[in-house]
Amino acid sequence: MPKRPTADPQPQPTIVDSGTAADALDQELAAAGFKVRTTRSPDGTITLSLDRYDAQNLAHVIQQGVERYYRVAEALREALHEHGIEIDPGVLEGRFVLGKITIPQVDALALALGAPPQPGLDPCPDAPGAEIACQRLADASVNAIGHRIVGDLHLYCRTCDDDPTLDVLPLTFDTARRLTKALKRARQQPSN
Repeated sequence: MPKRPTADPQPQPTIVDSGTAADALDQELAAAGFKVRTTRSPDGTITLSLDRYDAQNLAHVIQQGVERYYRVAEALREALHEHGIEIDPGVLEGRFVLGKITIPQVDALALALGAPPQPGLDPCPDAPGAEIACQRLADASVNAIGHRIVGDLHLYCRTCDDDPTLDVLPLTFDTARRLTKALKRARQQPSN
C-alpha cells in the first residue's frame, strides 16, 4: 500500500560546492582559534591539516557538541516516557529522530501537547481515524512548540499485518528542546 504523506514538504539541503564549503570551514575554525589548512580534491573531498594540539582541541569541541545533543535526546526520551509514550529518540545527522510511532502514541503526544481528547480512537484506526490523529498532533504541536510535528502516515497493511504508524520527520535541536520543555510543563499541570 502506498504511503500517504501528511507532512509539509521537508526542506532540501542546500548544495554547496567544495570550495565554498572549505572557505566557510576555514573561516569558522580560524574564528575559533584553530590553525587549520584545508585542501580540496577534484572529487569534492575536503581535507583538514592541523597539528596534534589543534586536533585534540577540535575533537574536544566536537565531543562537547555531540554530548549536548545526546543530553537533549535523553531528556526528550524521559519526557515522552512520563506521558506513557515509549519512544527512544535518536540523533542522526544533527537532527532528532522519533522514527515510526503508533497512532495511539500519536494520540498520546497530541494530548500531552494540549489537543482535546479524540473519543473512540481505535488502536488500529482506519485511514480517516489515523489522519485525524496525525492532524491533531500537527495542530497541537504548532500551538505548544511553534512547529508542526508531521511525517509520513503508513496505514494498516494486510500483507505484513503492521498497524498504522506515523514516520515522524526529524526535529531540529531547538524543536526537540521546545518539545521536551512542553512535555515537562504539561506533566506538571494539574489535570481537569
